[in-house]
Amino acid sequence: MRHVLVIVAVVASSVLLAGCHGVQCNQFDLLVALVGDVMTIQIASDLPDDTTVLVVATRKYTSATLGYFDSVEYETWKRDEAKVSYIGEKGALRDWRKPRTVVLDNRWFHREIAKQRKIRQGFEAPFKVLHVDQTIWVSAVVPVGQSNPAFGKMNKRLTGSAVVNEGHRRFARSMVPVEYPL
Repeated sequence: MRHVLVIVAVVASSVLLAGCHGVQCNQFDLLVALVGDVMTIQIASDLPDDTTVLVVATRKYTSATLGYFDSVEYETWKRDEAKVSYIGEKGALRDWRKPRTVVLDNRWFHREIAKQRKIRQGFEAPFKVLHVDQTIWVSAVVPVGQSNPAFGKMNKRLTGSAVVNEGHRRFARSMVPVEYPL
């Protein structure tokens, strides 16, 4: 029994030391490949496996919605930019170390625009899509609020060459543009 207590004490003190020193991040690379309509995404990083990451792949579009009449002769069209997400997932880095696939379906994209139109403008307001971006932006970020206490509050103990320091917040991020015309 005495030996077990000594071993537990050594393990506990090494965990505390790791928490005091923080977390180093010198690599946070988003690797994206596109073959046909299948996009493969993975992350190469030196961060711990239990690090929470947010991975998003979006395409922007510009729309116009008919607004109120300024006068009898003129109509006002409100221009708006919005995004459709092919994927938006928060999870452990360990799940993104291996390639994951996302199937890009243009019909699905157009159905999502129709859903957004109904949500944002209601059924009665005329709505038209003016432009769809031909680039899908894939991004990964290590957000603040990590469950691992070694990161510290607002990731203040996250350091390294891949870390972005924005005021009182620190995080790692990577963005990759993928050309995929509709």
